[in-house]
Amino acid sequence: GGLFRVVGTRSRDAGLPVVYFDAAGVVRGASVAEYQRGSFGVFEGLFFEGPGPHPHAAEWVFDFGRWTLMGHFNPAVAREMVSQVQDCFPETIHRVFFINYPASLKVAWKVVSPLVSKRTALKMHWVESGKVAGAMRELVVDVDALPWELRGEEGGGE
Repeated sequence: GGLFRVVGTRSRDAGLPVVYFDAAGVVRGASVAEYQRGSFGVFEGLFFEGPGPHPHAAEWVFDFGRWTLMGHFNPAVAREMVSQVQDCFPETIHRVFFINYPASLKVAWKVVSPLVSKRTALKMHWVESGKVAGAMRELVVDVDALPWELRGEEGGGE
C-alpha cells in the first residue's frame, strides 16, 4: 500500500532493492507532508531500520501510467521530489526509471534538467513505451512482485 513499495531486488549491483512509485497516488490537492510520510517511510525502512546490513542505495521506478496533468500534478510535491533526489538523499538513489510517462513530462524534464546537478541528471532513465515490461523484467529479480501490467505477460494479472 501507500505511494511507494519495494517490489524486489536486482540480481546485479549487490542486490539493490527496487522501489516502485505510482505517480497517480499523488493527487493535485495532496500535501507535501503526505508525500514525505510515504517517501521517508521507505527511506527509513530500507536504509536504517531493522538488522543490517542495509543497502547503500536503491533503484527507483516512477510509474506515470495512470497519472494525468490535471488530476495529479502538484508543483509543491514535484519540488519536494527533486529536492529529495538532488539535495537530501542523493547517495541512496542508484538510478530512477520513468515509465509510462506522458510526452509532456519528458518535455518538462528537458526544461528543468539544466537546473539539476549533472550527477543527478545522469541517474534519470526514460523507458520508452513498448520497452517497459522488458526493462522491468531485467531490473527486478522477482518479477511476480511487480504490478501485473509491468510483467510483460499476456492476459493481465492474477
